[in-house]
Amino acid sequence: MSSKASSNVMAMDCRSHTWCEAPSMHVAREFHSVCVFDGKIYVTGADENLDSTNWMGVFDTNTRTWEYLQIPGKELCRASQLESVWYKGTLYVRSEKKNVTYKLHKGRWRKVDYAMNYGWGRSSSYCVIENVFYHNFGTTIYWFDSQKKSWQILKGLDSLCKSLCNKSAKYLVDYGGKIAVLWQDYVSHKFPRETSIWCAEIAIEKRENGEIWGMLEWVDIVFTTDKPSSLVHALATTV
Repeated sequence: MSSKASSNVMAMDCRSHTWCEAPSMHVAREFHSVCVFDGKIYVTGADENLDSTNWMGVFDTNTRTWEYLQIPGKELCRASQLESVWYKGTLYVRSEKKNVTYKLHKGRWRKVDYAMNYGWGRSSSYCVIENVFYHNFGTTIYWFDSQKKSWQILKGLDSLCKSLCNKSAKYLVDYGGKIAVLWQDYVSHKFPRETSIWCAEIAIEKRENGEIWGMLEWVDIVFTTDKPSSLVHALATTV
């Protein structure tokens, strides 16, 4: 998420680990949020030159062209601190500042119910895996029960919850149908202080009674540095 408006776009080739320029957005954006679905990249963000007709840009990775998707009016057009996600084939956009979430349903934007918006608003990180929405709050991972319209605890992760206690910058990501959790930990508080990035891999088990359990399969340090740094985002790619 950037605080400086820009229309520039860079693409990374995960095979060669090299960056190249991609077609620029038609307008500069700031405080943007990005999500991906069905070969298209949805970039949500606002600056003083945007309105409801060009507030969201959609990049088609096949044609390498940009188009606009109209967004609901006043509540989101000037809102910062935005989040977006595809869940159950529907685009959701949330404004932390306005404390409201909209979803695109049959071509029209509608507000979501209180439970969905409230739970998402409490999260420090989230991901969607096989049409289930997961989010992290404190030391606990929750999933959204769309039938009961309530957030449930992802059970079976007591040992991991203890490891996450008092750790900052926790991020969830879909890792091939499993949840990968990344967080940072300071080895010492002396300067330059050494920072470690941890990763845990969680398998998901859907049970007949409707419950979803997590099984911790692996956890370890994946990166260590003594240079000033912080974990800001996590993304899984398929090569």
